Amino acid sequence: MSKDYYKILGVSRDASEEDIKRAYRKAAHQHHPDKQSGDADKFKEVNEAYQVLSNKEKRAAYDRFGEAGVRGAGARAGGNPFGAGFEGFDFGGFSGGGGFDFNNADIFETFFGGGAARKPNRGADLKQAVQISLEDAFRGVSLNLSYSAKINCTDCSGSGSKKGTHKKTCAHCGGSGVVREQSRAFFINIAQNKICNVCSGAGQVPENPCDKCKGHGFVSGKREIEAKIPPGIHSGDSIRYSGFGEAGISGTPAGDLYILVQVKPHKIFQRDGDDLIVRAEMSVKDMLLGRPLLVPLIDGGTMSAEIPAGFNLRDPLVVSGKGMPKGRGRGDLLVELIVKAPKKAGGRLKEVLENE
Repeated sequence: MSKDYYKILGVSRDASEEDIKRAYRKAAHQHHPDKQSGDADKFKEVNEAYQVLSNKEKRAAYDRFGEAGVRGAGARAGGNPFGAGFEGFDFGGFSGGGGFDFNNADIFETFFGGGAARKPNRGADLKQAVQISLEDAFRGVSLNLSYSAKINCTDCSGSGSKKGTHKKTCAHCGGSGVVREQSRAFFINIAQNKICNVCSGAGQVPENPCDKCKGHGFVSGKREIEAKIPPGIHSGDSIRYSGFGEAGISGTPAGDLYILVQVKPHKIFQRDGDDLIVRAEMSVKDMLLGRPLLVPLIDGGTMSAEIPAGFNLRDPLVVSGKGMPKGRGRGDLLVELIVKAPKKAGGRLKEVLENE
């Protein structure tokens, strides 16, 4: 009889990845054999179901063909005692009651939000805040920035070793760059690979440390960069410069620099997304005579804008393509009209108005 993996986990067939992950955590904890009320057979089914439904390709095959669609991904020859669905598990300590290792990175991430780290450490990322004017945000601008950071040691070129000396294998990790740590949670023994804190994942350490940097490969100093702010950037946007953060230990990669951009408020223009808003005064006389409105522009100068007949003064006058840059075009300029009434209508103006 074909197994209903959705029923085993207690989720609907349209369940999201997060729903499946949440249901798996609950069921695996409930049926784990190390618990007094645990059930090894149920635990096996729960893990088998999760292995299929948490994998997009396997889930699609299962939805289409049922259990037969994923039968080919069964246990390895001579594999674990629970059969299909437990690939990647190490059951060495299970029968002895000591639990088992989670070598499967996806399962580990399900329980603890992170897999086994194998990449060498790199330098820390840095953040640098800058303020620019709205005109700079419109045109784009280049800024020469200088900031404090850990930089490569000039005496050893960042290697951490004295000139003419070599590195040796890290005794703490045996050259692998990682160390294995074990902990216990939810009645399970968890074995996790972590980056070696002695060699920072490089697998080697200086045989004779550099006198200037004490083997770290970096010293405190200053870094400089020409930061190019693109046209149309928004306040709160950030720009990443790879490798311009803190230098890494013993020659490991440097971190990144993030330029955090703040656009200062403008005296005349307000920004709304890619559009600009500006206020402009016009007298009743000029409006009645149909004279054009002079509108200031962000790139300097003014332009003439016609007021359409029957225009509702409560609405902004839209001048297309005169806002901030966006992609290959520009946003719009929204003109809020301020109608300046005369102190008193007299003479011919009064006569004309009364005859209308």
